[in-house]
Amino acid sequence: MARSYAVSLGAIALGLIALRGAINSNDLSSVVTLGLIGMVVACGVGYIIGAIADQVICQTVEARFRQRLAEVIEHFNKMEADKQNSRTS
Repeated sequence: MARSYAVSLGAIALGLIALRGAINSNDLSSVVTLGLIGMVVACGVGYIIGAIADQVICQTVEARFRQRLAEVIEHFNKMEADKQNSRTS
């Protein structure tokens, strides 16, 4: 996920800087230089954001899985206890 965010934000930054350069009629070399710098910076920021998002999603999914597993185990233990109580009665 981190790489996806990095590539997406980098491409958006490069596109926006190129568009700004075209609107302002800047020379090609300065637009390309600024575009590459902006792309690298945006890729770094996107990678960090993607890594954080990936970590948050993994933790959330794991917590939900553990909660559901605990519920299933509790239900199974209750069924076993009921089964034992019906045998002794």
